[in-house]
Amino acid sequence: MRIAIVGGGLAGLSLAYYLSERHRVTLLEKGGGASRIATGLLHPYPGEQGRRSWKADEGLASTKKLLLLAQDALGRAVFDSSPIVRILTEAQEPIFRAHAAKYGDVLMQEGRCKILLGMTIDAPLYLEGLRRASVARGVMFCMQEVQDLQELDEYDQIIVAAGAGALGFAESASLGLRTIKGQVLICEDRPLAESLIAKGYLVKNQGQLILGATYERRFDSEEPNLAFACELMEQKLAHFSSLVGPLKVVDCRAAVRVAMPDQYIPFCGQVGKKHWAVTGLGSRGLLYHAYLAERLCNNPVFL
Repeated sequence: MRIAIVGGGLAGLSLAYYLSERHRVTLLEKGGGASRIATGLLHPYPGEQGRRSWKADEGLASTKKLLLLAQDALGRAVFDSSPIVRILTEAQEPIFRAHAAKYGDVLMQEGRCKILLGMTIDAPLYLEGLRRASVARGVMFCMQEVQDLQELDEYDQIIVAAGAGALGFAESASLGLRTIKGQVLICEDRPLAESLIAKGYLVKNQGQLILGATYERRFDSEEPNLAFACELMEQKLAHFSSLVGPLKVVDCRAAVRVAMPDQYIPFCGQVGKKHWAVTGLGSRGLLYHAYLAERLCNNPVFL
């Protein structure tokens, strides 16, 4: 079977790797995307309310398999498995104590906790590792912007894994995806033992400190806006500076991600006669991309 995958981020590359075991796969991408500026935090407890994510165990296990695969392909580490430290509010403390008792993956401390299953991933390096592993399996990569899925009618099956680009195709746009622009501040490097989460996050990754993030439902441009990002994250910057010392902002990055309407559960399924979509991952792309790829590849159509 000949399969076309539109999108070369986390979802697209994981799909390409798994599907290439049985099929001839071509991955079409135009570069960029939210995956390539991901800050790298992977853990089961995002969000201020501290709820455990849907399919958290499955997502973590699936991602860990591909992380190790990427490391083997590159011959170097692509993640830091140090626990992530979460600074807790009074309201969050009983929630995380319950997680510690039920799941055993949280270590409670005074005013904070350590998420033991958390890790920090070098996203660009991880993507490069997945790409190399996919090339070794015969995946064809094409730098091509697809305007209409009808351009790909020669393929037996077509999968949209294009993040915000999914909005450009009628088949996947019909899912009612909502867009969120996220900007992060790049701060001058300084010692930081572990990634921190509070109201926002501070991550040491790729030799720099990354402070995030904005959550912009309305925006006129997808480009980074340093002044506006600093304004929106003024309180976060002040809070983390009080924890680790003064932070000096030197740059800003931005990307647009998509999520399903009114929920945090992504979409993985058929959207047309021979069209499929893996989308709506929102800010949980690192948690769900590998799990959803395995799930789609186990659909009878692809077996």
